[in-house]
Amino acid sequence: MAAAKQTLRFYQNSHVSTEVKDALTHSVLRHAGGLLAQRASAADEGHLLMGVNNTDTVMTELGHAVMKEYPYSPYGHRPARSESNIPLAFNGESLDSATGCYALGNGYRLYNPTIERFYSPDNLSPFGKGGLNAYMYCAGDPVNRVDPTGHLSFAIIRVGRYRNRHRGCWSRFDDRWDV
Repeated sequence: MAAAKQTLRFYQNSHVSTEVKDALTHSVLRHAGGLLAQRASAADEGHLLMGVNNTDTVMTELGHAVMKEYPYSPYGHRPARSESNIPLAFNGESLDSATGCYALGNGYRLYNPTIERFYSPDNLSPFGKGGLNAYMYCAGDPVNRVDPTGHLSFAIIRVGRYRNRHRGCWSRFDDRWDV
């Protein structure tokens, strides 16, 4: 019987910084909290430049003069045909290729984008800050919210009066904290 394959994830500031799987190491470069690039230990993968949106969702990757684009549903589902060399995907979270799930909150809860729910209940629900539905992702609004911790979703707002005039000026806030 073959030995089970192990994936090791290392975190820095609550974000995956390195993933080791099958003797292949992927290290992620970030700047000001945003994803920039990835370096792989395999000679054929090398360096990849990532194109991300305002929530760090990896939309494109550029490496070896080839650009790949990745479509996502609002809940983070990516078609099976869009295989990536980057372990990070929707909202900059680590995607487990075997299950198709995201381990949110440094591995606290598994989120399945196909069923648009978490597999386990939030320990802050149903009467705490987690909300009434203990399995819901982003309070049912994944277009305007993100949930990096697996506990609470954060609203994403546009800073500035005119949308096209202030491109790139995004801010995150959490309207569920008692601050």
